[in-house]
Amino acid sequence: KPWCRLYIAPETKTPLTFGLSARRSRVLLPQKDYTEDELRLILRHELVHIRRNDLSAKLFYVFTKSLGWFHPLVWLGYILLCRDIELACDEKVVRQMETPEKAAYSQALLNCSLPRRMVTACPLAFGESGVKERVRGILNYRRPSFRRR
Repeated sequence: KPWCRLYIAPETKTPLTFGLSARRSRVLLPQKDYTEDELRLILRHELVHIRRNDLSAKLFYVFTKSLGWFHPLVWLGYILLCRDIELACDEKVVRQMETPEKAAYSQALLNCSLPRRMVTACPLAFGESGVKERVRGILNYRRPSFRRR
């Protein structure tokens, strides 16, 4: 039995995940033609979010933000948290990839990206957060080396 459900949602503009537990998580995909590789990479990214329980971390920070909504540092912390979650997820996805796969993942990210809006408080979607920074990080990612001293 699958532990994550996949839905095609014509109303969505980019792939996204919602749900607080792994068993109840849902991945929504816009209704468009994906290549098999593109779909595989998008789902890998969204499943990393589910396994890492990123949505619960965001929900906790939304609660925190609601208590201190008037303070700009709380908003800044929220935006940085969302950026770091996406960058960590991308790193986890590309960790075992070779350069051609990294390029394909970057292309999938670009294909799913949305035009930048005025203010994005916290993106929840695959291609909504700092695409330029994410693509640069993906293409420049090097596996950490473990050297003996």
